[in-house]
Amino acid sequence: MQAYFTAEWVRNFAHTFRNSSYQDKRNAMFQEKNPYYLLEWLVYPVDEAWRKELDYPRSPGMFRNSYLSFGEVFADELLFDLLLDGPVSEPERTDLMQSALYDLQTAYRANRQHVFPVEHLISTVSKGVKEFDRFQNQLSAEESGLAEEYRNVLRELDEDPELSEEELLYRRQSAGEQYRKKLAEAPRKLLQRKFAQEPMAAYLYYKGWEQPEAKIEALLKTLASQQPPIHYVETDKQPAEFAADCLVMEEKHSDRFLHWLEASFSRSELTRGWLDTESRRQWWSAVLTELWDLEEEVNDRRQHNNVKKAVFASVFHITGFEETMMAGADNRIPLYFHHIVEEALPSASRREWLRNRIILRNWPRFTERFAAESYHYPSLSWVLCLDPQSLEQRLLRTGTAGDQSMLSDRLSPAFVIERCCFIFNDAVKKGLDEELTVPLYQYLAVHNRDLLFPFLYSMKEAEAVRPLMRLDERLVNELFSGEFVRARSVRRHFAELLLLSLQNLETADPVHFWLGQRLKEEKEAVVLPFLEKTSRGTWPGHTANLLAEILHIRWLGAPGQVQDPDAWVREQLKEQSESIMFEAAPQGDAASYTWRIVRPGAASLEDGAVLARAVVRAELTDQQAITGLLDDLLNL
Repeated sequence: MQAYFTAEWVRNFAHTFRNSSYQDKRNAMFQEKNPYYLLEWLVYPVDEAWRKELDYPRSPGMFRNSYLSFGEVFADELLFDLLLDGPVSEPERTDLMQSALYDLQTAYRANRQHVFPVEHLISTVSKGVKEFDRFQNQLSAEESGLAEEYRNVLRELDEDPELSEEELLYRRQSAGEQYRKKLAEAPRKLLQRKFAQEPMAAYLYYKGWEQPEAKIEALLKTLASQQPPIHYVETDKQPAEFAADCLVMEEKHSDRFLHWLEASFSRSELTRGWLDTESRRQWWSAVLTELWDLEEEVNDRRQHNNVKKAVFASVFHITGFEETMMAGADNRIPLYFHHIVEEALPSASRREWLRNRIILRNWPRFTERFAAESYHYPSLSWVLCLDPQSLEQRLLRTGTAGDQSMLSDRLSPAFVIERCCFIFNDAVKKGLDEELTVPLYQYLAVHNRDLLFPFLYSMKEAEAVRPLMRLDERLVNELFSGEFVRARSVRRHFAELLLLSLQNLETADPVHFWLGQRLKEEKEAVVLPFLEKTSRGTWPGHTANLLAEILHIRWLGAPGQVQDPDAWVREQLKEQSESIMFEAAPQGDAASYTWRIVRPGAASLEDGAVLARAVVRAELTDQQAITGLLDDLLNL
């Protein structure tokens, strides 16, 4: 019995999928990162001993309602699918095939002390092509013979004078049905009769490719090279520093290299026991460390970022890398870990991968990092992968024995919540999805409002309140409505944030309207400071219009809305309106004055209540009145 490196995988595969449909078998085979290690079974064809071991009867084959022994399905159908009809596109397919064959050659020389003859595979393919050509020629001859036989039958029927018209039509139809049946069965019978020992000829025929020569030619070229792909890395010879430099500078090759790397560096049952993929993963961890060190040295930042994102995202596709990464970090979190977190945060599945495979399995390390005295967002961004409630409970359950006692003293509820607040606040500033930041606010609003309000007071910009928009409306009303001292205090702070956000604002954002809704009881707290500030300069028409839209107010006597300030003021005086107030009480006859609006006012659109009166000034413009006033002053 031939000894194969991948024998154990094939045994398990046969036992698991012997009764599965052919498509399920095929899908399972191509689920492997690099299934081309199975080409070993074509270089050394499956012998009778192995066919006997794999002789599970009635295993579904490639074609509908076809049943063969599993050994035949594997050797005569699945392996040819692997060789000629895999789902991997070029040039990645060529890379994986060349890499697998090179690894097998190296392993056979080292472990079996003999050469792995890829030439056997080339010979098998070349022979299969020749046999397929011979089959097509013989099939064409048989089809011609059947056609000639059919024509002779029809001629004999037509020449028989004893046949009535109806019987002649019936016999012609019967002859046509027999001819079509023989024509349909001819390929199968020919393959069984003369090509039973040439499974590749049968495979190529049943695949029905119009031009299989192109596929065969590309395959033979790949096999003939007997060299690894150009970016194949022998990790014991290639310094990590050199590889890091190449990745940064050669972005155009990075995608192809990373596809090969993810397949060749992953832990797999196909390579277990004979190919050292662990050392490859250790080397890749060293490369990532070098890339982290190179970050400040690269001139083309945009190009570096593109490569960096792809490189650190590769971690999620290398099976077993999570163990290698943490095992080689000297009981610390790797320096480049925050880059992996950065790539994981936008994806729920990647966050789950980080949480379950790395963070929770190495919890003491992450607890120590969380409890560090200095705050550094990148090194703590992993917190966003955890639910705030479970995070707090896990941190507060930290043991008190040994070295953990200092951590327990530091990890008080107030410290944990405060640090979480800083982390989530920075996440909001970086524009991360609200799905990540809302849970903390939701948790604090329900379980720890005493710590929520100080956190709200510490916000420096309106954008920081965006996650609050996703809170349940009932919670929002409980927190920010009414005359409670803390609610009123937070609303005043929201007013300050809204005013700050109006600077250089082109259009209002939903967060501004949310703040405006919270401030419906505190409109004066926004309007009065805004008017006081604008009274000392030019009226900011666009900003004022935005604020009016946000707060549902209208301006009283604002420039652009009042064409004749004097007439407008006189109208307000005539109506004895409460919309205006005097900068200084006018003396004498009001008719001798010209009125000017010093500062606009504001009124609510909802109930018409005046929020701020327009400040008006009485100015003397009549020359006789001015002269009389000056004379009076001189006579004092």
